[in-house]
Amino acid sequence: MKDNKSVMTVVVVVLAIIVIWILYSILGGSGTDSTPPAVTNNGGTSEAAGTTGTGYERTATGAVIVHYYTNQGFVPKDITISKGESVHFVNDSSLALNISPADTVNQPYATFDQTKSIGKGQSYDYNFTTAGSYTYYDLNNKEHTGSVTVK
Repeated sequence: MKDNKSVMTVVVVVLAIIVIWILYSILGGSGTDSTPPAVTNNGGTSEAAGTTGTGYERTATGAVIVHYYTNQGFVPKDITISKGESVHFVNDSSLALNISPADTVNQPYATFDQTKSIGKGQSYDYNFTTAGSYTYYDLNNKEHTGSVTVK
C-alpha cells in the first residue's frame, strides 16, 4: 500500500510539472522574443510597433507605416508615404474600426476596403502600390476621416 502511494505521488508531481510547462509555453514564457519590430515615429524616437503612439510611425526599413486610430479618429488625420509601402492601421480606441474608401468606384481606390470591423488592439494592413490620394473614413464612425497620399 505504501508503494502505491509513492507511485501515485510521483505520477501527480510529473503531471503537475507537465501542465505547468505547457501553460508556461502557451502564455509566452517559452523564451522566444515576442517584442514587436522597432519603428521610428515622425518625431524620430524609436519604440515597439503596436505600442500606443501619437501619430504614425515608420519601421526601420520604411516598408510599413503604423497609423493609429483613437477615440478621436485617425492620428494624424493625413499621412504621406511612398509607392509600395504598407500602412498598418492599429485600433487604439474603445470603438470598432472599419476603414472604407471615400471613392468606392474608381480603381485602385475601391480595393482599399476593410471587410469587417476590428476591435481595440487589432489591426488592418493595406499595401499602396499606386500613387494618388486615398481618402477614407471609419464606416462605424463616419465623422472620423483621413487620407493617405502615395508619392
